[in-house]
Amino acid sequence: MSTKKIILPRLNDCGGEIHRQWFVYYSFLDPRTGQMKRFKLYNGFASLGTPAGRYEHADKLMDEYRRKLLSGWSPFEKRDAVIYEDEIMYAPEAEIRGRRRTSMNPLRSYLSEYLADQKYRIAPKTYESYQSKTRLFCQWLEARGYDHDLPLIDRKIIIQFFNFLISACKKTLNTL
Repeated sequence: MSTKKIILPRLNDCGGEIHRQWFVYYSFLDPRTGQMKRFKLYNGFASLGTPAGRYEHADKLMDEYRRKLLSGWSPFEKRDAVIYEDEIMYAPEAEIRGRRRTSMNPLRSYLSEYLADQKYRIAPKTYESYQSKTRLFCQWLEARGYDHDLPLIDRKIIIQFFNFLISACKKTLNTL
């Protein structure tokens, strides 16, 4: 007999009634109890005043959580805070706040670890180029909400980032 571990996200749209509280829900097997636990996501629905807007928001939420769940993410995982030297931070900010940071964001700590490893292996100008590109990638991911969910960063997201870079370069060249 196989035990279900997840029930993928679904929408409770309250029969399409806009004045009621819509939410996306999914279930996950609690490893401590062996019972399925339901999780409800209410965020973002109340500010959307039309059913079409709410359905669009629900589709995005369901897609995000579907990908997370299918990639092995668990809502029961506890992320430990990591202390690291932030190599991505701009120099003036580092002078004020210092580079040492505590974060539960694995993306910045992994990218900073990579940069720290490269710092003395490559020429200073090459390091600055790596740092700049890494900073841009990190900011782009953070702006789209992917900064805490590394399993979500897949081929599709990398292609979106490169398309973003290409369009930004084209805009810059057109202004010259």
